[in-house]
Amino acid sequence: MQSLESGIGTARVEIPRASRFARHKVSAAVLAGLLVIVGLATAWNLEGWPGRVDDDEGTYVAQAWAIVHQHTITHYSYWYDHPPLGWVQIALFGWLTDGFNRVAAAVFVGRQFMWCLTLAACVLLYVLCRRLGMRRTTSAITVVLFGLSPLGQFFHRLVSLDNIATVWVLAALVAATSPRRGWGRACLAGACAAIAVLSKETALFLLPVIAWVLWQHTGADGGGAVDGAAVAAAGRTTSATGARVQDDADLGAAVPGTGASGTGGLGTGDAGTPAEGGAEAAPVWMPDFRAFAGQHSAEIARLRGLLRNPGTLLPGPATLGRLPRRVRHLLVFAATGCVIVALYPIYALQRGQLPLMWDTLWWQFFTRPGSGSLLDPNSGTYAVARGWVSSDPWLLIAGFVAALALLLSRRLRPFAVALLLQILVLVKGGYLPFFYVTGMLPFAALAIGGAADTLWDVADPDWLARRRGSLPAFARRWRGPYLGQGIVAVVALLLAAIAVPSWVSQLNTNSTANGDAPYLAAASWAEKNVAKGDTVAVDDYLWVDLKRQGLNPLWIWKIDPQTAPDGWKSIDYIILQPQSPGTLAGMPALQGAYAHSVLVKDFGNGLTVRRVTGG
Repeated sequence: MQSLESGIGTARVEIPRASRFARHKVSAAVLAGLLVIVGLATAWNLEGWPGRVDDDEGTYVAQAWAIVHQHTITHYSYWYDHPPLGWVQIALFGWLTDGFNRVAAAVFVGRQFMWCLTLAACVLLYVLCRRLGMRRTTSAITVVLFGLSPLGQFFHRLVSLDNIATVWVLAALVAATSPRRGWGRACLAGACAAIAVLSKETALFLLPVIAWVLWQHTGADGGGAVDGAAVAAAGRTTSATGARVQDDADLGAAVPGTGASGTGGLGTGDAGTPAEGGAEAAPVWMPDFRAFAGQHSAEIARLRGLLRNPGTLLPGPATLGRLPRRVRHLLVFAATGCVIVALYPIYALQRGQLPLMWDTLWWQFFTRPGSGSLLDPNSGTYAVARGWVSSDPWLLIAGFVAALALLLSRRLRPFAVALLLQILVLVKGGYLPFFYVTGMLPFAALAIGGAADTLWDVADPDWLARRRGSLPAFARRWRGPYLGQGIVAVVALLLAAIAVPSWVSQLNTNSTANGDAPYLAAASWAEKNVAKGDTVAVDDYLWVDLKRQGLNPLWIWKIDPQTAPDGWKSIDYIILQPQSPGTLAGMPALQGAYAHSVLVKDFGNGLTVRRVTGG
């Protein structure tokens, strides 16, 4: 069976298997071309640009390295900051590809994984657009906007949990829009959504959107689709006689006592009758099971029916089967997601740290010092958002405008809300992570592509005929059949003339950057000049590289009485970029080491090595 889409509704028709692949070969060819373009653009100078701009990259890679090589969930004692599934996936990639033994800088393992995720996100975004009824052209434009914009190229390369969570959110949306009618799509959507949350907790904000999309794309009851109600009905039993009533086509069994093979009780022959004649009597010291089976054949038949259909033992499945189809699918989605997400608190409970986990989550979402509101020009949120827009104003601003327009489209409204909801969080004034924009990029691209696809339909003469009476006077006089195409073409040409040269210039400049050179030089210098037992204070970009060389690196955020019992005197070298006064004020041992150190070498981009002299 194959399902063909018409908007959100679905109709089930028989299609030969050969045509199923034939009708997708054009889309497959388009998608393959897109993957080649985006893949080459993203892989070009992947390690050199961006430079080492945020040491969260190094943190996640160091935690992944610890899973593979130290068999611990982090390189230091685990603290409840983010759920660990994100760097577990990086660790799996590093283990499968032998990445940590293959590359010069460990962070490149994470960036290679981000490259794979970018291609996976492009595939999922294209499939999602097609399942939403968008044309191949606008679906391809959506992927290009997502994959080639300078803002996307910057954040897709960086090792972040947001990149991982975004891919799983897209996977959940693709599952939710599946044309299949069974519970599997809801279960898969719930599983992907749960993995997204366990990869980065901010994915919680998008769970209502995923549920909304699942609701939209789940048909109403009827239509002949096999679901839980049919299965429950097929397994009902009669309490008086123990005879099982079921659908032969679904369960393929016969009613006991009719002579069908394999349905008799214990001690019966092939025809379902008790064994007679030459059968030997059971020894006196053994229970006579055949006699027992003959006396309780009805009860045994009923028990066998219950064991064959365990759902009939509980009232839950039957009750679930009587609910509307959409409600059932939402319940399956929620139950699957909750079961998987519950593994995280179960892990904390097993370690006796459940209160610590809840305290951390409460701090992350509610009490962590905020970055200010987007509406405040003096806030940190405004400064970060301004940096995003300066890098690429077209994707975010055009996506915002398109999302406002798509609120009028029932088909694409959930995706417009997904983008606007994330923008609303910026206005609220909570803490703004550096990688936050990553989750906005696919929805901004989809809003632009979806708006173009929707506006293109305005060209339909029937559309004008149906709505001419409700249009303004100047619009009622319009006789041309290409209104929508004209608007889309003009806007596209204007944006292409302005944005494309800027994009090409930025990507060309970035392709020649060499942001990894200072850190590679520092790691090489440390290997040749630092004694094995010396303690070297570093950020997490260098931690794994020095650890692989057999040195004794100390992550600056873990300088405490356990790791540095003599305070600054426990530190022999400092290899760091400049630290802000606020950071040093919270690290007295590091501040003291700086005060008693001398510059040894400058590697560029602010990265220096200093030797602590003790003077």
